[in-house]
Parts: sequence; structure tokens; C-alpha cells
Amino acid sequence: MHDSRLKKRHDQRRRYRVFDHLMTTFAVTVVVVVTVVLTVPARLSGSIEYLEVVDDTLYFQVRLDDPEARLVSDSLYLRIDHPLDRRDIPLQAGVYAGHIDALRPSSRYKVTLHASQGYGEEILGRATIDTAVQEVGTIAGVFFTEDFSMGMWLIEAVILKAHLSEYDSMFVEVTWSDADGFTESYTAMITDGYNRVIVQTVSLWFKGVMEVHLIGIHPEAGEERIDVWTGRIPYAVYASVYLEDVGTNTMTMAVYRDDDLPDALYTLRLYQASRLIEQKRLSFVAVEDMYQMGTHRFRSLNPDTDYTVELWIAYKDPYTGEAKHRRVFSETHRTLALHQVDVYVEHMESGHRVRVVTDDPNQVLRNLRVLLYEVVEPYDLFKGSFTAEAPIVLEDGRIEHRFLIPPQQAEILLFQVIADYAVDGVIMYYFNIIDAIYYHD
Repeated sequence: MHDSRLKKRHDQRRRYRVFDHLMTTFAVTVVVVVTVVLTVPARLSGSIEYLEVVDDTLYFQVRLDDPEARLVSDSLYLRIDHPLDRRDIPLQAGVYAGHIDALRPSSRYKVTLHASQGYGEEILGRATIDTAVQEVGTIAGVFFTEDFSMGMWLIEAVILKAHLSEYDSMFVEVTWSDADGFTESYTAMITDGYNRVIVQTVSLWFKGVMEVHLIGIHPEAGEERIDVWTGRIPYAVYASVYLEDVGTNTMTMAVYRDDDLPDALYTLRLYQASRLIEQKRLSFVAVEDMYQMGTHRFRSLNPDTDYTVELWIAYKDPYTGEAKHRRVFSETHRTLALHQVDVYVEHMESGHRVRVVTDDPNQVLRNLRVLLYEVVEPYDLFKGSFTAEAPIVLEDGRIEHRFLIPPQQAEILLFQVIADYAVDGVIMYYFNIIDAIYYHD
């Protein structure tokens, strides 16, 4: 009886200990669970609100809601990801806007919004953007510069962003045409990047329109026209200068002009050993359908002497308004080397007697004659051509040629003595030998 009571009490105490242990374990478990639940923060929320690509720049705006401000010591950043370009951009909580420069062209980027905390990292937003298709070339401008020494326009085409990655080669084609249907074109190769392509082939006298094409040779598609510039050649300016004749003391120049610069001034300059001897502003008259011609005779020159003739043009650029002064021609000529030629003009009732006395031991002068002009501005009026009487040999060995000119009413007369000129026995075209001016009293 006693033993059974003891056993019963022992069993009851053991049950209490098990229950105690279970309750203790449960209490600890509850405490741990409650502790964990209480330390997990409220979930962060954020989003990528705006993305836009302009050229090679990404503009963005993001939002992050962090009510307990736990990111003060942690980080928030925007990541752009490309196989060849990964960058992390630090941000701030709240609404944040910014931009990212120098993106790769013609590419796709992954964009992710990251919040990094002490226990890990969370992605709050995702997006994908495509950057702009790369410009393979642009004609930024076409510029013209006159080169009168060559008689050409220097055409400079400025090419930007000329990328050869998609093409085997690239070149510029310049084409110009006029109202008469004349067309011509030239090409110039270009390289990667920035190019200034100069084509030196358009004549200054050309009037017409011009096209500049940027062309690429694609490995599959072949020739592709990437960009084009169309415009007019600024203006035409053409001048040619010819030596009409040269004598012992004269030199006659003829200038032909064809331009659309009505206010342009043309001036001839004469130099001897770099010293300016004379300059003359030219007057012009129309000849044929296209050209205007102006002439000038330089007188009182020295025989057997080099003289340099220059033609200068002063004009206003009709496009820029810039005043320009350009030398368009320079050439050196030598006066004839005769020992002596003297001209004497005598006024008689029957007209004028012109006596030409020559010291010509080598007999290079042939077929001497006199041309008569009435001196008026801007040109001398031709009055006739006269041949000599039989030559007279003077006592000193010189030869005198006499010409009888009918009476003239003009106030100023020009007697121009010309002759064929033999060089090494070969008769050349006639040259002016000497001028004589006669003034009526």
C-alpha cells in the first residue's frame, strides 16, 4: 500500500517535470519568434519612373520610399548594364533625377534600381532601353575659297561622324551642272572621324548648281548615299589676259572677263624690277555673247627690258559682303631689242608725213607700216593703215621710211609703227615697234 502511493507520487512528479520542460521550451520558442518578427523592417518600395535616351545620354527619374530612413548608412544606386559598359550611379532616397552620358550607340542596356542594406541587396525596379542608332556620317558644311592662281574654286566639304564600322569605304562625290546641261563630277576618299575634303576642280568661271554626296560602300547592300548637300557655286569670276603686241617701247595687253560681279574693278599694273611703273583701271566693252574686253597700251618703255604685268580684281563677295582684292594674273614680257627706231611726224597742208628712221643692221624688221588712230576714251579709233614709199639709205647707214597720211581733223592722233619681226630668219607675226603721238595746235 505504501509502495503504491510512492510510485503514484513519483509518476505524478515526473509528469510535472515533462510539462515544465515543455512549457519552458515553448516559452523560449515564443520569445525567439517574437523577437525575429519585431526586427524585420517594413518592406522598401521603389520604382523607375522615367527613362529617355537623347543622342548618347540617358535621362532618368527614380523614386524610393523608405519611411524608416534605414538607408542612411546603406546605398541606393541605378545600374546600367551592357556587355561592354557597366556603370553604377549613386542615388538618394525620395525622388531623384539625373542623367548618364556617353552611352554606346546602337545598343541595348538593362537598367536596374538597387537598394543595398546590411543583410543583402534588393532590386526595386527593372527596365530596358535602346540607344540611338549611330549616325554614320553628316555633311556639316561646304565652303568655297577662290584660287585665282589655279583658276579654281577650292571646295571644302566638312564631314562629321564618318564611321566606317558598317562600310568597307566611304567617299565624297561632288557634282556640278549648268543650264546648258554640262555636268561633271569628282570624288575624294574619307577616313574615320572628322574630315575636311578638298576638291580643286571647279573653274572660277563656272555658273551652276552643285551637289555634294556622302557615299558609303556597304559589304552587303553595296553603294548607299548617306547624306547630301545641295547649293549654288557662289559666283563666277573669269579673266584671261593676253599680250596683243610688244615693241621697243610699248606693250599692249587685252583682258577678257566673264563674271556675275557687275561692280568688280579690274586694274592692270606694270612693274620693272619689282618697281611699280604704271597702273590702269580698265574699261570694258561687250564682245561676242559671253565676254567683255578691255585693252591698255603701256608706252614709253625701254627696249630689251623685262616688264611684269599683273591683273588685280577688287570686288565685294555677294554672299558674305566681304571686300576682296585679288591678283588673278602675273606674267613677264620683254620689249624688243632694236638698236634704234626714231619717228618724226611733220604737219603739212597735204596731210601728215611720218618718217621712221631705223638702225637695223641685222635686218630683223620686215614690211614696215603705220597704223593711224584717233585718240579717244576709252579706245583709240582706227582710221587706216599705210605703207611706206621706197626706203632711203641715209649717210650714216640708217634707213628712212616715209609715209604720207591724208589730212585729219582729230585733235590727237596716234601713229603706230608696226612691222613683221624676223627671228633667226623666220618671219613672226607683226609686232608694234614704236608709237608717236601728234597733237594739233
